[in-house]
Amino acid sequence: MTLDDAAYIVDDAVLIELYKHQFDALVSFCAAIGEHNFRRSRVVALLNKADDESILKAAREIGEYGGAVRRKSKTYRNQRKNEQKLFLKPIPVAIGGKHVKGSEKF
Repeated sequence: MTLDDAAYIVDDAVLIELYKHQFDALVSFCAAIGEHNFRRSRVVALLNKADDESILKAAREIGEYGGAVRRKSKTYRNQRKNEQKLFLKPIPVAIGGKHVKGSEKF
């Protein structure tokens, strides 16, 4: 799967507005786990609840995706943790940076 494919899938599956860095983290996550797994993931279900608590839970799920992460390779664990960090990156107040659903530029 290309990153363009993953970007399309994220845009289609996630119903809430995302900041650019959140979108980028989800694109990486989607490309790594595949379309079927992404669409059926708890991450997407939590994000689509659209409340702050569920969004934070979704971020936690990114870092823990795949069951017992300790059984996965170090590279796999590091990639999930990096996606989680990117998703949770603080948002500067002066910079809006929201991704507009359906836009072609991310």
